[in-house]
Amino acid sequence: MVAAAAIVAVSTPKADALSRGYQPISAALGGAYFVCWSVSFWPQVLENRRRRTTVGLSPDFAALNLLGFLCYTTYTLLFFTNRDIRSQYERRHDGAAPQTRLSDALFSVHALALCGVTLAQVAYYDGFAAQPLSRPGLAAILALSLAVACYGAAAVARRDPGLDFVYFLSYVKMAITFLKYLPQLVSNFRRQSTVGWSIHNILLDFAGGLLSTLQLVLDCADTRDWSGIVGDVAKFALGSISIVFDLLFMVQHYVLYPPKRAGTAHAPLLGVQ
Repeated sequence: MVAAAAIVAVSTPKADALSRGYQPISAALGGAYFVCWSVSFWPQVLENRRRRTTVGLSPDFAALNLLGFLCYTTYTLLFFTNRDIRSQYERRHDGAAPQTRLSDALFSVHALALCGVTLAQVAYYDGFAAQPLSRPGLAAILALSLAVACYGAAAVARRDPGLDFVYFLSYVKMAITFLKYLPQLVSNFRRQSTVGWSIHNILLDFAGGLLSTLQLVLDCADTRDWSGIVGDVAKFALGSISIVFDLLFMVQHYVLYPPKRAGTAHAPLLGVQ
């Protein structure tokens, strides 16, 4: 993991607006959070494969996560690669460049792929007949998808600046980041267990959220331009929301419903509840 973080840090282009002494620190933070957040998607995939079931994982969470990262991937790629979007941002923020980094773009693409794999596992191992989406979850997915489609169509018709649509995608992602965790929290509460929900996913996500937020705050402090937080509100909000929910999941796993050793009188031998 350390080696992967170092590779990302070294290969990430230095942000010209940052001071020369601070650039390696920002790159290291970006590499570290990229690795933590990217690796955090794998424990759940591997846990599902090991158990040959996704019981314990909320299908609402898996579906909302895929939609959320579809929005976030589009958001980061446009900010990182589209010159028109970057120019619109600079004009709106007094010449300040977007804080989106290569690590942000790479992370979002990787996350989108793993979210797709996780949802495919739900369909393959148990099927949506056995684990259907809840009505509120399905309604949220349809409503948010329709909102993105309608806003995009209206923006094209009115010839609005593309930056506004990119920001709208970030707002949808933030809403999903808040909503997606609720079904999993409720599922763990109803089952009085976190079996099937990988705690390693949570620990890595927590570390990534801390590092991502720290990088953004320090970048803004180094440039003395705090508009970076407002301009990249998605990155700041995603890190903050993740930290709060990860703490709640840690309380569930380690305090409220601690795992029992397999083979005891109260623990299922197969680890499936």
